[in-house]
Amino acid sequence: CYYASRTSDAPRHVIILNNFTVQLLQEPAQAFLIETPDAAYQLQVYGEGPTAEEWVQALRPLADTPMEGHAFEDRRTAVGVCAIIPYQKKSFTKPKAGELQTAALRLAKELAEMYPWQRNYVVYNPLAEPAKTGLLRKTYQLGTLEVHRSLDKSLTWLNCVAETDMHSAANILGERNIYGFLKTLPLERKLTMLKDLSPDLQHEIHDFGPILMDALLSDIADEQAVYRQSKKDGPLTRDQIKEQLVVLASLAKSTMFNAGGAFTVEMPKVQQLVLLGVRAAVLCSRLVTFMDKMMPSRRSTSVTNASGFWIDKFFENLAGRCGVPVTKLVTAEGFNIDKAKSKLRSALTKAKTKPKAYLRSLRSGRSAQAPNETGWKPENLAIPWAVVQSYKCRERAVIQENKGRISSARQRLEAFNQIHTTRKYAY
Repeated sequence: CYYASRTSDAPRHVIILNNFTVQLLQEPAQAFLIETPDAAYQLQVYGEGPTAEEWVQALRPLADTPMEGHAFEDRRTAVGVCAIIPYQKKSFTKPKAGELQTAALRLAKELAEMYPWQRNYVVYNPLAEPAKTGLLRKTYQLGTLEVHRSLDKSLTWLNCVAETDMHSAANILGERNIYGFLKTLPLERKLTMLKDLSPDLQHEIHDFGPILMDALLSDIADEQAVYRQSKKDGPLTRDQIKEQLVVLASLAKSTMFNAGGAFTVEMPKVQQLVLLGVRAAVLCSRLVTFMDKMMPSRRSTSVTNASGFWIDKFFENLAGRCGVPVTKLVTAEGFNIDKAKSKLRSALTKAKTKPKAYLRSLRSGRSAQAPNETGWKPENLAIPWAVVQSYKCRERAVIQENKGRISSARQRLEAFNQIHTTRKYAY
């Protein structure tokens, strides 16, 4: 923690260091440098107390070697972030009692639209008596809004097993258990497994290749579900949506396409990858409703267009690795991409499988349970301070620098977005 002055009661910033290096500086005197993957902090010692060299010696055993491809890029590392935003309103009359709660509900909805994959809770803490300044049109300080980030909506769900079956070999090596284990792994780890998978899909675990493909497809379906919660594009442009589709983008740009050794279209691994892309493409196209096609600026249409970009890139990179045109890629049944899509659509239509049911089935994959709905309700994301004040929080990052008027939606979103772009507030 560091403070604005020696007499300050509350810290100005709380920096939770994870994966950092520390070194003593020659200039200026009594200074040392702390570097993280995202930021650098130059600290200088004044007055009595430990010297800069003593600080470095104390911190060095805790420091790490800088990591390549650091974990700060993982969305889940920001879990626990808290932003405190002072809220005020200008008015000729005294604001109503529920004004701060209304602001919390509005902020919860705006955050859900701006960051679809996140689950953010807004805690409103009203002042006992709103402070006011001004003559005619007074400025009322109503209290604060705290934004707490919880687990992402696209994370996996629990799968229950009877106690008698928990330790059996059939359960441990069963496809449901393996699938559930793969779902708990970060996307980067699953992509590494996919890269290391043999071309003939031979593995000590039976059907490991198809199970891994289902886990990846479930991740894609999770991402599609959370980005289609809003009917309209809202604050996100189509280009922003394209950049935020991390699962599809990571799959399309996988280092698997740069590894040594040639692929051929006859390889089981390539045919399974083609099927993976086909299933993802059909999913995205079926989630566009008739109203989405008729109305402008629809979120579902934008997500499908952005997803199509990455799916096309995936097929192009796969075909490039095989040294053939995209039209030569085939599934295990010998169907090219267009034919495979047509066959899958026909099968879903014949089975009367609705788009949302198909989405749920892909998200469930080989799990015995279907995932919970990821729809957000703003009233469930705004919580009064009295409910949470009894809980003891860990170290938190506090933003209180913008003590000016923060009342517009854009200003609140920018203040909160500062946390997610700097990462140094994550613990």
